[in-house]
This record gives sequence, structure tokens and C-alpha cells, in this order.
Amino acid sequence: MKRKSLTFILLLSTLSMLQNYTSASDIGHAHGNTHTDTHTHEDNGFMVGLNLGYASIEAKDTHMQDDSGEYLGIHIMKHLESERYGDKLAWAAGAHKIFTKEPHLSAMIGLMYSLTEDLTLSVMPSVMWMKHANHSESMGGMGGMGGMGSMGSMGSMMTPEKAQWQSEYATHIEISYKVQIKDLLLNPSISCMTSSSHASFMFGLNFKL
Repeated sequence: MKRKSLTFILLLSTLSMLQNYTSASDIGHAHGNTHTDTHTHEDNGFMVGLNLGYASIEAKDTHMQDDSGEYLGIHIMKHLESERYGDKLAWAAGAHKIFTKEPHLSAMIGLMYSLTEDLTLSVMPSVMWMKHANHSESMGGMGGMGGMGSMGSMGSMMTPEKAQWQSEYATHIEISYKVQIKDLLLNPSISCMTSSSHASFMFGLNFKL
């Protein structure tokens, strides 16, 4: 677990330094040769980014367990120009993986809206895929302890269920904010993804690729 956390911290630090270097390079280009051709993801109006952070999963029923772990996400967005919203509205799509004991994957598509120049709200319908066994602790059939029939029932209940992939609908809501610390631009985010079986609460940092 310590090695996993250390790897995550090192990756986060590397991306922060990389983003800082990219920002400095952009400033240099702005004050330097103005006709230099820069090939970025924004040439065609699309922007691509990574989202790294930590997630806490809270179960809503007995067939899942609470869990937590690091997560990795990738996002793509494109601004929607309109007379009513200007360039404040954008469509976005993404995919997340939470590195928990039982795998959690999600894919989403929806809208992002710039509340201010630095504050953005995202609302995205999602589909989640989870691989887990039924963790129900139902003790039905324990009332009668006499006879071999009861013992057989107990034995069948204690047999672990094989983990299976399941999917369900979820709603992803995220708020991100741009923070400037000297020459380093950070974009932390807080998000929640809720479904019928559980809710995921995530805190992370966004990095533009």
C-alpha cells in the first residue's frame, strides 16, 4: 500500500512539473516568435486532459462494501459557441478507473459550464461497471440449528460467491477551480458520482495534455 501511494505521489509531482514547464514554454512562445506553428489539441477546438486523485466509495446496500483508492481519469471537451452562453458552455466526455480491491470503471458524457473565469461545473450522465461479489450478510435460515438440513444451508451460505461484472446508471457532478501559485497553475476538482448501489466522492487535480 505504501509503495502504491508513493508511486501515485511521484506521478502527481511529475505531472505538476510537466504542466509548469509547458506553461513556461507557452509564455516564451508568446513573447518570442509569433508565427511559430504550435500543434496542440486546441487546433481543432478539442481539449484533452488527465484527472488524478483519490476516491472514497460508500455503499448504499448490502451487496457492496465501502472502499477507497486512487483514481485516474481522461477527459475530452469542446466549447459550444452560442449567442446566449458565449463560450461558457462545453460538451465533455470522459472515462475513470478507481484502483480499489474490486475494480470500478465508468464512462460519461455531458456538459460543462463556466460559472466564472476560474470556476467550472460539470454534470454528466454515466455508466459504471463494477466487478464484485455479493457482500450481503443476510443470515436467513439460521433460526433452526437442529438437523443436517440446517448445517447444509449454512455451508452453502458460507461458500464465497464468484465476483462478476455488473453495470448501472450513475450521475457524475464535478466542480473544478483554477488556482495560480507563483508560476504553477493548478486545477483541483471535487466530484461525486452516485448510483443505486453506491456513491463515490473524489478529490483530484486536472492536467491539460
